[in-house]
Amino acid sequence: MTETTAISDETLEQLKITLLEIMSDFDAFCKTHQLSYFLIGGTLLGAVRHKGFIPWDDDLDVVMPRDDYQRFIKLFHEEAQTKYVIQSIETDENYWLPFAKLRKNLTLYDDLPTRYVESHRGIFIDIFPLDHAQEPDHKGQGRKVKLAKLLRKIADFKTTALFSKDTGSKGKYLVKNTVATLFKPFSTHQILMWQKRIITSLGNAESDYYINVGSQYNFKKQTMPKDVYHPPKQLEFEGRSFDVPGEYEVVLKRIFSENYMELPPEDKRQTHAPARIIFDTTI
Repeated sequence: MTETTAISDETLEQLKITLLEIMSDFDAFCKTHQLSYFLIGGTLLGAVRHKGFIPWDDDLDVVMPRDDYQRFIKLFHEEAQTKYVIQSIETDENYWLPFAKLRKNLTLYDDLPTRYVESHRGIFIDIFPLDHAQEPDHKGQGRKVKLAKLLRKIADFKTTALFSKDTGSKGKYLVKNTVATLFKPFSTHQILMWQKRIITSLGNAESDYYINVGSQYNFKKQTMPKDVYHPPKQLEFEGRSFDVPGEYEVVLKRIFSENYMELPPEDKRQTHAPARIIFDTTI
């Protein structure tokens, strides 16, 4: 059993191997079932700038058009799986995020803020839905997205309030516990289902844009014409090939700026710093 309180270079490299394994199996499943996906965020940046992971990065992100995203969750959940678990609000009543995680069984990625949640905690890749949307500056859309993000924040506070109390963050605990108390009649699942209904009402199949509301980046930066994504291209990633947006340069410039090929200062090169990683819980 291998445990860590911070990611050493050796652990980070082993984590990347596991993430690449999950991604390769995800890619094969999508190809078998003719499902569209694209590398996104820092993973896309790594593919372009490093032909693989950003050296200090410790996660892997993809996006899928909502229809493909929902089909993937349904198909993967229904098929007999021994190696992985798909975790989403559609499959896990205790899940606390508006996007899915594909987790590897018999591993552990311990994220302390959610330590009180009864949930699978395996090493994972993140899968974000791309929803139909209007242009980035559409006022009505902006109000809906702000409401959706508020609901996500409420779900997060309900999930992490006890951790804030545990760590002595009195101010954070007071705020989070107040929110958790106010929304106690509603489960985290209900709140995230409300959010999903808002997000999926932003546009329809005839809309010209996609939006990724689940991302950490500003939603306007993540609102892009659909033809930026389709048709996809393939780029090398750690010696393998995965799908990326057809106009991936446009995506990277919108998210990271025109200078996306430049390395950030060393003090900005951060990992997510999980509390503990176990690569094989059977050992």
